[in-house]
Amino acid sequence: MKRSLFFAGILLAPLLAFAQDGACGVIGSSFCDPSGGNAVISNGLTQLGKFFVGIAAGASVLFGVFGGMQLLLSFGDESKITKGRNSMIFSLAGFALVLASQAIVSITVGEVGDLTDTQNPFLDIMKVAVSMMVNSLNAVFVLIMILTGIRMVIAEGKSDEFSKAKKAFIYAFVGAFFVNLSRAFVQGILHSSFGG
Repeated sequence: MKRSLFFAGILLAPLLAFAQDGACGVIGSSFCDPSGGNAVISNGLTQLGKFFVGIAAGASVLFGVFGGMQLLLSFGDESKITKGRNSMIFSLAGFALVLASQAIVSITVGEVGDLTDTQNPFLDIMKVAVSMMVNSLNAVFVLIMILTGIRMVIAEGKSDEFSKAKKAFIYAFVGAFFVNLSRAFVQGILHSSFGG
């Protein structure tokens, strides 16, 4: 008899229990996740992807500017020209690889749903740093233009000196062009759907 009352008590005890209201009513609906955790995962993937794209974009711009600076300051030296050109090619190829991986993240999160739009704070820092670098390198370009012009005048008809100054001017111009082009290229990509 005791045993049957004990089992009846265990079986009927849940009937006397009262459930508490959901936590969403107490802490607010902004903390509730009706998707069962999928929004947290997709938001985390999105945030992580945008953060790494911001870092890669900053590194791409820095190495692109560095390669343009090597071209700008090469004064016709073939080894510096090759290093600058390779630095720019590799930085843009690496950035293309990062954008391809970000596209995979975007597709994955899009399949799950609840893709949120956020800003990457790292991009603001990189924009200021790159803007300062590009402006200072443009000032250096103007100085190199003046110096190569003076070198052409001082050459006094010597074709070898004139051609060296001309070659230095051409590579300085190409370097300044690619410094500004890499900045514009990365900013254009980041203001598209990948950047945030």
